[in-house]
Amino acid sequence: RFLKEHDVPWRADPAGVAPRTLLIGNDTALALALWPAPLRLEDAADPGAAARMTDAAEVVGGDVVHLHEDTWRDRGDIVRARLLNRAGRARRVFGRKTVAKPVDAAVARAFLEEHHLWRATKAKYAYGLFLQEELVAVATYTKRKL
Repeated sequence: RFLKEHDVPWRADPAGVAPRTLLIGNDTALALALWPAPLRLEDAADPGAAARMTDAAEVVGGDVVHLHEDTWRDRGDIVRARLLNRAGRARRVFGRKTVAKPVDAAVARAFLEEHHLWRATKAKYAYGLFLQEELVAVATYTKRKL
């Protein structure tokens, strides 16, 4: 439903192999593999299945996004934004039109919590990429540990 609302063409993979797979876009070079959350250990996917699926897609010039049910449930807004981006339906920001500036840890943390699937991490340095006054990206760095 979400793809249809944004005029992103898609269809179910006719191969019908597990996991359920959607082919996104008119050229279907992008596949979305929907991995259910297993309720029992014996329902868990073969650990190498995702890698084999990705390898097979690369051979024919395609790409696979593996989407796990728990990620969709927990971070759905971010997943939807990333899928729209991969389907060419997101706003493009050109780096040459931005300015990099240091940001404090609280700003970086808040941005990453809202926009990053893996959320924020502790870091010593944080930089923001600004389009005019809008923060559009954050990069964090820490000292190298030897």
